[in-house]
Amino acid sequence: MKEKAYKMHCGEVWGAPCTTKIGQHEINYTDKREAALFYQAVRNEYESNQLIITAGKDIASFKLKVADLKKGKDILSRANVEVYVQKYSSYNENVYGEGTMPDALIPMKAADTYRENEIKAGTNGALWITIYIPKSTKAGVYLGNDFGATQINKDKRYIAEGKGSWRIQPQGDYGIADRYPFFRMRCKNTTFKTNNFSGFESVSMEIYNSADREIQIQWGFEVLDKKNNLTATETKEYTLQPNGWTTCKYSLTGKGGDLDWKWADVKYMQVAFLWRKQKKDDVAPVLYVDNVCGNKGRKKV
Repeated sequence: MKEKAYKMHCGEVWGAPCTTKIGQHEINYTDKREAALFYQAVRNEYESNQLIITAGKDIASFKLKVADLKKGKDILSRANVEVYVQKYSSYNENVYGEGTMPDALIPMKAADTYRENEIKAGTNGALWITIYIPKSTKAGVYLGNDFGATQINKDKRYIAEGKGSWRIQPQGDYGIADRYPFFRMRCKNTTFKTNNFSGFESVSMEIYNSADREIQIQWGFEVLDKKNNLTATETKEYTLQPNGWTTCKYSLTGKGGDLDWKWADVKYMQVAFLWRKQKKDDVAPVLYVDNVCGNKGRKKV
């Protein structure tokens, strides 16, 4: 997800199941999820999700801006979304053990007014986001802001190798000239077995472009620098051929080789699509990602 507006120099934002309580000092939680919100619900139902913010340095305040969710011309209004700050309480012993755990939910506006949205360095802050699906909502997938939707694809026509690929439906943002749709993949997960790229000569992936035209993308990474700040690497541009697969390779040697020390702790892979809506009802091209791997010579890792 290459976009300056979402670049974090003061910490890390990540997701966790809504059924899990994350302690204020549990910054090394082992099952961190993508910093994205996905809801599956029926009409007249409420569903919730949470986002965790781990501060690398003191954060004076934080907010979450809510946007309308859209499916073509159908809109799920932002008025159906409630945002809360999770307030922590200290326990000597409870069902979750000892420590400082989330307890009360404070509405975002009140938390901002009474400064309950501060985070000290080396600790977590948390947001709780609840959505209501009105009875009149039409069935379908509703997308918000620039991120669009991702899901696992099982259609063999769009699988380069193995049993599945990653289906990407970028959303875009009509009318904002400097903003592109993008996606972000956490390194060291079921796709990447490691976030230490220092032994790789390059990283590659295959992308299927379902559009009848060429699509340009930018590819880069986010790494921790010597001051433990999240820093974007150089981005490189690629052209995806229409209605077919394109192999993209990002070299970790040569130009930028003086940054080799950074490749030992790669946090995210980011891809920005150099495409934007010309009109509000434009539909972004669907892309499929497969075979993301590190390369040592001719060997794939």
